[in-house]
Amino acid sequence: TAVGRKQIKETHYGEDMGGFEDWTFPYDGYAVNGNRIITHWWNRGPGKRPDGSFYQTPGVSFITYAGNGMFSHQHDFFDLAHQMKLCDDLEEAGLLNARLKEIWVKPMKAKLVEMLTSNMD
Repeated sequence: TAVGRKQIKETHYGEDMGGFEDWTFPYDGYAVNGNRIITHWWNRGPGKRPDGSFYQTPGVSFITYAGNGMFSHQHDFFDLAHQMKLCDDLEEAGLLNARLKEIWVKPMKAKLVEMLTSNMD
């Protein structure tokens, strides 16, 4: 969790985004109710599939508007298993950034395996 502008810039626009330089995150729609905003967006990887479709997985954000052009809260959600499969597809196509694989994909897969195999006795 990032708190304040400095931490948000460091995590969401700095080191944590290493390897995602060729990705885009386009918005597909949004809904507003008072100061609450729900957005639908895409984790869109580089290139396109052989059929012409994008390498992408959907995401949703819940945002709270604090007034004066500022947001006070944001939670982003996406299906991590589908994101890992997307990264596998990108790697098979030769499009996965090597740095992204090392600093995000491999550790995240290991974390998922650990979580899914705990308490299996």
